[in-house]
Amino acid sequence: MKWKIGRLALAGFIGILQWPAIVHAEAVEQHTAVFPKPDGQYQIGFHQFEVTEEERWIQVSAWYPSEAEAVGEQATYVIPAIAKVLQDNDFPESEYKGLPASWSFFDLPAASGKHPVLIYNHGFNTFPRQSMTRFEYLASHGYIVLAVGHPEDTMAIERDTGDVVYQLDKNINGNIDKDDLAALITSLKRMSKAESQLEWQEALSKAVTAKFANGFTDRFDTWYTNNMMLVDALSKIQSGTISTPLQQHMDLEEIASFGHSFGGNVSVILANKNPEIKAGVNLDGAMFNWTMDEKLTVPTCFFYSNSGESFPGLNDSLFNDSVPVCSLSFNGASHMSFTDLTYTMPDGAGKVNGYPIGQAIDTNLKAFFDAKLKHANSWPPVSNEGVIQK
Repeated sequence: MKWKIGRLALAGFIGILQWPAIVHAEAVEQHTAVFPKPDGQYQIGFHQFEVTEEERWIQVSAWYPSEAEAVGEQATYVIPAIAKVLQDNDFPESEYKGLPASWSFFDLPAASGKHPVLIYNHGFNTFPRQSMTRFEYLASHGYIVLAVGHPEDTMAIERDTGDVVYQLDKNINGNIDKDDLAALITSLKRMSKAESQLEWQEALSKAVTAKFANGFTDRFDTWYTNNMMLVDALSKIQSGTISTPLQQHMDLEEIASFGHSFGGNVSVILANKNPEIKAGVNLDGAMFNWTMDEKLTVPTCFFYSNSGESFPGLNDSLFNDSVPVCSLSFNGASHMSFTDLTYTMPDGAGKVNGYPIGQAIDTNLKAFFDAKLKHANSWPPVSNEGVIQK
């Protein structure tokens, strides 16, 4: 597997070189990560399974609420195959060694009743468990999170057979041309300042001509198809045809999708095209695969970073009169603050300061889903100096 590291800050935003964005921290003194304890009423079960359709397959990782005692084997935040990729590519050991035990226990019985379902897509060049603390938090509050593993695009997938499927070299977009990147930055700035969807779309059309962007936008159809495999399989999971602890515990009337970076792009389009999905959230990703013949009709919220090379408001011109604007910018957040790296990434002074940012993202995400899926009076959130909202 070949990783080529370049302009880290912007690359981190675009979601192409997300995990490599912390390579600069190698010289920082090793630290022990402190992950937040989920504060909901439920224990957290974990189950991993595959969905197949003829020769295609995806891996699905499920976090879900449980009322059982938290005993047994705990899921790890970084699986051995991922750790090997990181080690082989000289990433800081603090990102895959010495991580705390998780709060997720394999195959606990699901909590009684039915629970809203959240479909998740990770960012480009990464993996589902990179946001595992977020899934644990949501599951502790009564949500079932189904995170999609994309064969040959996810950094590494360990199958039940013992086989490991790594991301293909051709699917790793790590080549960065300075001029190409500069043109992309200009287009992103135009998108963030656009005053109409037409103006936004014109800037987008220039952005996607960049070779840098083409490297991952070309993967959209594959990722979308993978998501549709899961959507189509939900009834089989519910009935037990696909055996999981989730049988008869999913509320299929209350489904939302969310994702980080490129995965946020996929997740919002998935929600907009499928009426059974009631809401979508994009965590700091550009809507590179949006087209002018689409109108945003599903309740959608965009969460943005506003620290360093970031573009708060990047997708806001997609809103029209039929859908209320939902746009949050998190003060001090970088692109990778929307993953568990917020709890491990040192800043320039060697300190890890992402704890309050990560918790602010979690509580606002839950509030949005509570409003749209549990019909709670939880949105818009209470004004907070750490969060700028529209």
